[in-house]
This record gives sequence, structure tokens and C-alpha cells, in this order.
Amino acid sequence: MSVASTKDLIAKLSHLIALSYCLAEKKQEASAILKKAVLETRRIILNKKTIVQLATEFIKKEHIFIVGRGLSYPATLEIAMKIKEITYIHAEGMAAGELKHGTLALVEKGTPCVVLAPNDETYGANIAAAMELRARGAIIIGISHTHNVVFDHYIEVADCGPATIIPTIVVGQLLALAIATEKGLDPDKPRNLAKSVTVK
Repeated sequence: MSVASTKDLIAKLSHLIALSYCLAEKKQEASAILKKAVLETRRIILNKKTIVQLATEFIKKEHIFIVGRGLSYPATLEIAMKIKEITYIHAEGMAAGELKHGTLALVEKGTPCVVLAPNDETYGANIAAAMELRARGAIIIGISHTHNVVFDHYIEVADCGPATIIPTIVVGQLLALAIATEKGLDPDKPRNLAKSVTVK
């Protein structure tokens, strides 16, 4: 039934990226980065061992925070939503630049914090946010094109330009799925949720 929908957002993002590049008369570039995003998404799905291992560490956590800037910010919201919907763990997506306005007060030793750090102009600021979180005892899960010493766990997502958001979101969705599965929950039928197509 796929109540916790995953494919629609990916499809919308793909169409928006293609449309924006076409409007800028860069159709070939759109095709190239979307093809790269498809290949990277496939690689991630086929090599999800690290994600599944992380899930076993997080099944008893009460909170998970997801942090990013720029294009990564909407990705944090989607990842947080999927974690909430199918694992019943409180998850919150937030802009990296707003950590000091409340969020850092919630971080304590052992709090999982997923940091999205793609290869764009936000990389340095996202790493700085990761450092602030780690200084408060957070466990940092870095989703990035390159490893950084601040990451306690690292999940590689190759640089696909603006289309990097697609495989990044898929990593988050897979993490939510793995946590739900480890908890023995049915990810296909989240409690209290419904789609118009499933309600009879």
C-alpha cells in the first residue's frame, strides 16, 4: 500500500531538476546529472550494509536529528518524516544554521545526528554544524561525497550536482526502513496514517 510514500518526492525532484535545466537551455546537463543520480541511487540500494548496521544502533533511541543547508534542508525534512512515520521515533529535520536556536539544548551524549554535507557551497557550514553537535556528545552520521574526521559513521553519496539530493534522500528512506524492520514494525502500514487510495 506504500502509505509512507517514497517515490513521489523523488519523481517530483527529478522533474523539477529537468525543468530548471531545460529552461536554462541545458538539457544535456540535466540528463547527465540525473543519470548519475540514478546510478548512485542504485549503488546505494545494492550496498546498504552500513545503513542496516546503523539501524541496529538506533532502534532504542528516542530522538534523531537531521541537519543540512540549502538544497539539503528539504532533504532533512523528508528523512525526518519517513523516520517518524514508520519507526515511531521522534525525528526532526532542521537547517544547520539554526542549531543554536533551541536544537542544541536537546542534544545529549549518544543522540544520533545525521548531517547532510554534499559537495556544494554549504559543505563547510555543514561540517561546522557537525562539530558543534559532536562537541555536545552527538553521534554524527555523515552523508557526503567525502569522509570527514567529525563523522562517527560515514555513508558515501557521490557528487551528482544539484541531483545529489535524490540519492541522499534515498539513504534516509533506507535508514528509516531498516530501523522499522529491526523494530519488527510493518513499514507498509504505519499506525494512524492513511492515503486516500487505501481508505475504503
